[in-house]
Amino acid sequence: MNAPFSSNSCGSSIVVVVVVVVVVVVVVVVVVVVVAVVVVVYSSSSSIVVVVVVVVVVAAVAALAAAAAAAAVVVVVVVVVVVVVVVVIVILLVVVILE
Repeated sequence: MNAPFSSNSCGSSIVVVVVVVVVVVVVVVVVVVVVAVVVVVYSSSSSIVVVVVVVVVVAAVAALAAAAAAAAVVVVVVVVVVVVVVVVIVILLVVVILE
């Protein structure tokens, strides 16, 4: 257990595959969420709707992070970084669109 990601074990290739699969899934989910946010913002300028959408996005991020935690800590780090960047971009877009 001292070196679970050692280069001698074949487990490292499995970790790489898991990371790639999870990142692809997360990117697809985030793209869908971004599209949904844009549609909601364009269809309604209500601030309540924006708050609800942001809460849903945060909940989705938490669920994805929890699912990734079951796979590997490395996956969590990658997913959290990617998702945080995308969520920040989405929030900035929402603010710009509303102004």
